[in-house]
Amino acid sequence: HDLEAMRGASAVSFCGLGSPSGFLRTLDQLGIAVVSHRSFPDHHRYSDAELHELGHRARMLSEPLLVTSEKDAVRFAERMPIFDGVDVIIPEMRVAPDDEAVLFRRMPMLLDNRREL
Repeated sequence: HDLEAMRGASAVSFCGLGSPSGFLRTLDQLGIAVVSHRSFPDHHRYSDAELHELGHRARMLSEPLLVTSEKDAVRFAERMPIFDGVDVIIPEMRVAPDDEAVLFRRMPMLLDNRREL
């Protein structure tokens, strides 16, 4: 999908990210009107029931649209047929140059935390 064409569209969104507010901010910047959002814990493993419920929410829109992150889409890619009749949008996220320096500074701490999981 062309994200520019999504500007002004109503959507249901969900994510299992450490900072869901950043994801929602990105959707707002893209001009996507989030009418319903559900946040899950970081690294969440989605159940079929949760995915069915999200698909149901999206189908209630006049033009069913569901938006999630790339990271989350990987966790249920093989179960996409659950969203039959719903357009699923997965915006590509990129690290901005200003954020890149912060990311590299935080990398050792992030890796240490990952080992503890």
